[in-house]
Amino acid sequence: MVAETFEFTKRAFSPFSLEHNPAAIEALRQEHLRNNPRNYLEMLEANEHRPAIGDRLGEIRCPTLIVVGEHDARTPVAMSEDLNKAITTSFLKIVPNCGHFYSYEQPERVCEVMTTFLEAFGAGRTERVGAR
Repeated sequence: MVAETFEFTKRAFSPFSLEHNPAAIEALRQEHLRNNPRNYLEMLEANEHRPAIGDRLGEIRCPTLIVVGEHDARTPVAMSEDLNKAITTSFLKIVPNCGHFYSYEQPERVCEVMTTFLEAFGAGRTERVGAR
């Protein structure tokens, strides 16, 4: 079962990472081997039954960072753009040459994005950061 779930997961990497970043894929494969397959299936099941909250996104008032891989087929850029429009205090960052697992594919770049976002906000600030 681990092999089957990992093949499903592997397809979420970007074409660039599949060709040029085998270390990222291996790191995630090792994590899959350490996980209980039953827990993974329960997570997938929970995702299918989570409540819809789209109509409440406008209520979010805190600074919100939305990060998406340029080639994310699971949660596409368009979905993140919709979130960015709905959450008025959000900042969208699209990570180039990444799929769904951007933190494995480009961890240094993702840390840079998160650090920049966190440094930009002091207590109580709610204005948008950076260009859209």
